[in-house]
Amino acid sequence: MTLNISGVALRRTTPIWIATVLATVIASAVVAVTPNRADALATPVPLGTATSFAVLAGAAVTNTGPSVVTGDLGVHPGTSISGFPPGRVIGTQHSADNVAQQAKTDLVAAFNNAAGQATDGALPPDAGGLRLVPGVYTASSTLGLTAPSPWTRRVIPTRYGSSRWARV
Repeated sequence: MTLNISGVALRRTTPIWIATVLATVIASAVVAVTPNRADALATPVPLGTATSFAVLAGAAVTNTGPSVVTGDLGVHPGTSISGFPPGRVIGTQHSADNVAQQAKTDLVAAFNNAAGQATDGALPPDAGGLRLVPGVYTASSTLGLTAPSPWTRRVIPTRYGSSRWARV
């Protein structure tokens, strides 16, 4: 003889299904509202037209080796760009043209923006190879970048001769 009660299986699976959905919704909500370190850092520094530049100088750009610059390279108001080749630019070179002038103006605005923000963290004397989220960082001495670094393309000093740097 077989006992056949059809409602028992349904009553057991319904609470388990509801509990699973409820736990998933609650876990998702907790993850969505929990602040992370990147949320707590500085306000992003807008680079404007300087965003496409990997190297942007005022007087001159000089390269002495087989460097590869990924992004635009520019100088304004100076005109001197030397060392390419042996260096290689994967982007456009701008020497005292309107593009370099506007990028330089936008870089000064970004510099002033970053300089006005509070420091988010301290850097070791050699920050090469570190992966940092955008923010304003300090270094207790001269900042070295001796290892390949994924963020060197987007770093600007916030004061000349200073040890405050912005990763943007």
